[in-house]
Formats: sequence, structure tokens, C-alpha cells
Amino acid sequence: MLLEEKIFLRKRSIIQTVFGYLKNRLDLEHSRHRSPINFLVHIFPH
Repeated sequence: MLLEEKIFLRKRSIIQTVFGYLKNRLDLEHSRHRSPINFLVHIFPH
């Protein structure tokens, strides 16, 4: 395992904690657009 990968693994729990806080406190949702067309469709309001 590369040194960079080890560092990222150690930071992962911190990142997950911050994202969890933001999602719970600010009612944020993560949506992953699997295609560029879906991304463009969701950018513009309906």
C-alpha cells in the first residue's frame, strides 16, 4: 500500500464524521449523477 493511500485511510473517518454532521444538521442529501446528462438535467430547476 502506498503512503498516500495510508494517509487517506486515516483521514476517512474524519471526513465521514464531517459529512454525517452536515447531512444531519443541514438536511443535505448526496446524489450521485451517474451520467453527464442526468447531471445537467438536475442542475436546472424544473
